Amino acid sequence: MRFEEVPGIPPAWTDFVRRFRASGDPFDPRRLGERMERLHRSAGRSPLPDGALAVVTHIRPGLFGGRVSEWLQCLTAVRVALELSARGWRSKAVIGLLPDARGAGGRSAPLLVDARGGLRAIDPAALEMLADALGGIPAGTPLPGFLLGRLLGEDNAVVLPSAAAAELPAVVEVVGFEDLAERAGSGRLGGTGPLLWPRVSATLVDGRSRRTLDRYALTPADLLAGEEAVVEAVLERMRTPVPGRLEELCGEVERALGEAGVDDGLQKVRDSVRKRVLHQLDKVHRQCLLALSVQEAAARRRVRRACHTLAPGARSQEEALGGVWIPLRFSPAGLDRLRERLDILSPEHQLIEMD
Repeated sequence: MRFEEVPGIPPAWTDFVRRFRASGDPFDPRRLGERMERLHRSAGRSPLPDGALAVVTHIRPGLFGGRVSEWLQCLTAVRVALELSARGWRSKAVIGLLPDARGAGGRSAPLLVDARGGLRAIDPAALEMLADALGGIPAGTPLPGFLLGRLLGEDNAVVLPSAAAAELPAVVEVVGFEDLAERAGSGRLGGTGPLLWPRVSATLVDGRSRRTLDRYALTPADLLAGEEAVVEAVLERMRTPVPGRLEELCGEVERALGEAGVDDGLQKVRDSVRKRVLHQLDKVHRQCLLALSVQEAAARRRVRRACHTLAPGARSQEEALGGVWIPLRFSPAGLDRLRERLDILSPEHQLIEMD
């Protein structure tokens, strides 16, 4: 999807991502070598104790681990570190946890999609249960940091308070919408610091939602019109003239078999035929209406579930749903599948098939 199709993506972000892609291969050995030389000259030491290069990102996870967008930002950092390591520069993602500024920016609390496809506020008990399933929380460890560290994989990422992460000289810093706006406002965009890498922007498409989209000839962009508008559009396409035509046939039978002009010997036969024909037409009419009612109810249910999953409240999934929805919906292994499918060089909003 083009960025312009997704609500909430600032034009400045679109420009930044496209400039980033147009600037050349960020993995170019010469460019990376020059940046790492500057890194070592300024720091005088390796970024991490084991000598690995740091790919840093800072997120504000809040009480429940943040939104899908924050988790995508973390996974982008992990993927960039893995790509650098594969090219001979051993690297590790460093996730800096910013303090939770409650109500910052007027953002609403992240949501989850429940088993029936409804939208619900995140239940702290669900996160505690997930934490217990992952082995329990060490004393003094914040729940968001614990969850992120365990789910991202200790070999893939280090989770630190933001202040500690900021002290590490980083070769790459993965940024999101708010980071870009803050840097632009402070005049710190670009320069000789770490390479600013845009996080992946994506909608995760589960198998059930994909089947709904295919069945009703919808695209994820269509769902951003809002569930009521989408449901009405689908029902409008499903409407058929068959019930109306059956009613017309009943009227035609009444007129054809109700006219005078037959002798008394045929009157009873005609009335009997008329009743039998009208009965059968009425039966077919009622069956048709029942079938349409069942189909419409199924369409409403399926389309609303897809809207809640892919475009909750006509907002982008990444800004509306809590990131913990990913491991709860797709299992913790779903994060590995997602990381593998991220295109960290994509110049547009991605649609990622998850099932």
